[in-house]
Amino acid sequence: MEKSIEIEEAIITIVADGVMHVHLKVEHRFDLHHADNIYEARLKLAKGGKFAIMYTAPKFIRPTRAVRKHLASDERLLTTTADAFVINSIAHRLMANMYIRINKPKLPTAIFEDKQEAIEWLKNFAVPKD
Repeated sequence: MEKSIEIEEAIITIVADGVMHVHLKVEHRFDLHHADNIYEARLKLAKGGKFAIMYTAPKFIRPTRAVRKHLASDERLLTTTADAFVINSIAHRLMANMYIRINKPKLPTAIFEDKQEAIEWLKNFAVPKD
């Protein structure tokens, strides 16, 4: 099974059984077309499996309202089991907290400062590939 794929918007890696890491490369404004490209790449890498997803970003990005709505949509329940956002700044924390409070995602969603803690939490929602 392919373990990693890189596209213009992100590096996407399977880091554990049923857990995927999406490291965003987009800077500043994060639009729906970025999210769509990442979604398509995730589907290719997942090969039909459902994954819990950890998101990281090196710099502050601002997802548009359409992206936040998509992340919280019922559609993602078909391919995703949980979301973890690993933050590295107060601005990231504020944005993640705002997303959770306002968009009320249907998937289990949490914020972490440590990648390994995020992965361990996501493993609780991982669907092992047969």
